[in-house]
Amino acid sequence: MNEYATPSVSFDVESQEHRGKQFIVIRVYEFDEIPVLCRKDLHAPRRRELVLRRGACYVRSHHKPETSEIPSEREMRELLELAIDKGLRKFVSRAREAGMTPPMEGTPPRISEQAFFEKQIEDME
Repeated sequence: MNEYATPSVSFDVESQEHRGKQFIVIRVYEFDEIPVLCRKDLHAPRRRELVLRRGACYVRSHHKPETSEIPSEREMRELLELAIDKGLRKFVSRAREAGMTPPMEGTPPRISEQAFFEKQIEDME
């Protein structure tokens, strides 16, 4: 699957039985940071029909259980908003870890590594 995706797709594959028949279940997880795009074209054997298009972004349909290219500007905006929100959360988390933002309410203030070390030594005495 990841031969056709960038960045790589996170997924699980498992076998399940339902009413006496075996099914393969592929659970694809939502992207972590940036949307996954198609890395290269894929044509159906014999018919040469284009199945995957390089540069396209595929999503689950709201209406039926299928995956298709993003069908409209509304869905594209939703995807972009989700990616922006994830990026912003990651930035805020990193900034907080680096001491660049005030701590969130109810969290103890961060102390420098040197102060932390000195406190540890003091506690040992």
